[in-house]
Amino acid sequence: MNAVRRSRAALVWAFVLLLAFGITVGGEDADPIILFFHETDCPDCEQISGLLDGLLIGSPETTMRAYEISEPGVLELFASLCKEYGVDEATVPVVFVGDEVVVGAGRAAEATISDTLTDCIRSGSCSSPLLRIEAGPFPWTDVLWLSAVAALFAFLMAWQLR
Repeated sequence: MNAVRRSRAALVWAFVLLLAFGITVGGEDADPIILFFHETDCPDCEQISGLLDGLLIGSPETTMRAYEISEPGVLELFASLCKEYGVDEATVPVVFVGDEVVVGAGRAAEATISDTLTDCIRSGSCSSPLLRIEAGPFPWTDVLWLSAVAALFAFLMAWQLR
């Protein structure tokens, strides 16, 4: 009887650990620290895209998302970020790097992007621009998920003590 209880307890704890590991590791990819808004057939956008590609070659841990401004939902995201960063949303290319925003192209824009990205990579503490606008409402889905896990844990513990 004692061996049965120990095996049940081991199963319960293994299941709980797997759930906890899945909650922390099984989420989405890391938030990008670079957001690049561009438009098709835009020479300045192509210039900045080439620059970003070159800068990211030696940094596989640095994530970037490129958004075509005319795709559904992108304009709303772009407007939210521009409002948060205090920039005019009338022009592309726009690059959000951590806490910085670079509008347009040219040597000054390239130097700013390069310097900012290099500083972010070196410091390792560059946050995603999405974090500025993702605070949003209370995450009820997370609360419901954790409640379900807690209820399952309670059920398994009651079963184990039976």
